[in-house]
Parts: sequence; structure tokens; C-alpha cells
Amino acid sequence: MDIYSSYEDFIIHGEKIWLNITQRFRIVYRCIFDLTKYPFDHHQCEFIMHIKSVPPRGISLLGYTPAVVYIGERVVSQFEVTNTSLSIRSNGTNPEDGKFIFTLHMRRNHRDAVTRLMVPSYILWIMAYLTLFVSIEDFTNRNRISIPLFLAVSTLFASVSSRDDFPTTTYCKDIEIWFMW
Repeated sequence: MDIYSSYEDFIIHGEKIWLNITQRFRIVYRCIFDLTKYPFDHHQCEFIMHIKSVPPRGISLLGYTPAVVYIGERVVSQFEVTNTSLSIRSNGTNPEDGKFIFTLHMRRNHRDAVTRLMVPSYILWIMAYLTLFVSIEDFTNRNRISIPLFLAVSTLFASVSSRDDFPTTTYCKDIEIWFMW
């Protein structure tokens, strides 16, 4: 018997056989966030993969378990992952091409921003408002209270906007409107 002239006659018909393909991807992906509502912002980040499929079947994901699962931490840095979704869309120009879209829904944990920014500035604002009840004839003491309060709010805003975790944008955010108020 020659090993190079082997012959196998056992045939398996494929109509009752499941083919399972598992692929793991590790990608670095940038999401563009609209920070207008900072620190009360919600975001969704779409991961899009273009897949060329074989006609006429196209792309289909079968099974009772989700085809794509987010297994990371629910709280990531300043965000909480609230939901994930998956959709498959065919390309309008070529039905053989498909888009596999995995969407990650996130919301910012605003507790830190409220305790670090809003509560102190609100207390300073109340103290400044209380200076209105100081007699107008006592202008010196009224000034001695209100000007340091204004400087404290300005310093708080300047220290917050220079921090690394405070997002830098070219447009106005809700937190900046809060400080202007």
C-alpha cells in the first residue's frame, strides 16, 4: 500500500451538518461624541464591518444566543454601557455586500460632575445671593463677601476646564452654560 495513492470512499452529505465559524476580532475604534449635553450626555458607537457574501443566501446569524456579545465591564471610565444591538443590512448598490453593524449604547456617569462641579458652584451662588440681604449702606462688607465668591466660581471653572478628563470642544457645552448662569 502506497501512502501517496490513498483513496477514501466515505461520503458525508452536508445537508444535515452544521458548519460553525468562530472569529475573534480585537479592534481599536474611535467614536465621535456630541458633547453638547455634557455631563448628561448619551452616546452610541457603531462598529461597522463590510462583509462580502456569496449569493443568494447572503449573511445570516442563527441561534438562540446573541451572535455578538459585549463581555467587557459595564462601567468603562466615565461611561456605563446600557445596551448593545446588532443589525445586518445589505448594501443598496450591490446586494452581495452586507454591513454588519454592532452598536454600543453608553451614558455618562454624571454623579462625579454633579458632586465636583454643580454642588460647589450652587453653594457659592447661594452665598452670593445672600449678600443681597446685606444692607446697601454696608457696601464694604457686601463687597468683601461677593468678590471672593465670584473669584472662587471663576477659579472653579478654570480648574475644571483645564483638567484632562474635561472634554475640550469648539462648541459650548451644558456645563459651561451652568457656570455662566
